[in-house]
Amino acid sequence: MPLRALWLAGGMAVLASVVAWKERAMLDAAYERWRYPPAPSPGALARPLEDAYERERVRRSKALYERVMSELSQARKEGFAVEGLKARADAAISLADGPYRREALEELSRVELSIPRRGVQYIPLYSEPKPAAATRRNRKAGKAPRRRP
Repeated sequence: MPLRALWLAGGMAVLASVVAWKERAMLDAAYERWRYPPAPSPGALARPLEDAYERERVRRSKALYERVMSELSQARKEGFAVEGLKARADAAISLADGPYRREALEELSRVELSIPRRGVQYIPLYSEPKPAAATRRNRKAGKAPRRRP
């Protein structure tokens, strides 16, 4: 009798393995639902917070657009051709209201970095040229005195 029970238990284990193999998608889904249950809905208390967050995101995107447009108008006053950049900025801000807000903000940032700017004028630190550094070549040529330790 014990041998018969052993064979029965082994057969049941093989049968359970085959069924589990065939239905593994259902078992995986059940495991995922058990391991990571869906989050409960935030409810009515979260609605004002979500609205405030959305208003802040819209305000930031519009502020970035206004900054880009002011820099574009400054570049236009300086004589640069920026019509293509203005078109890109307008297209990006039209996407900022929908689900493509992140991509729109990235495009606005790219436009901001692409704006041509006038060259910077540097003010010299010294009124006369700085003397040449004492390098080995200058020492050999006798241009700088050799220091002794």
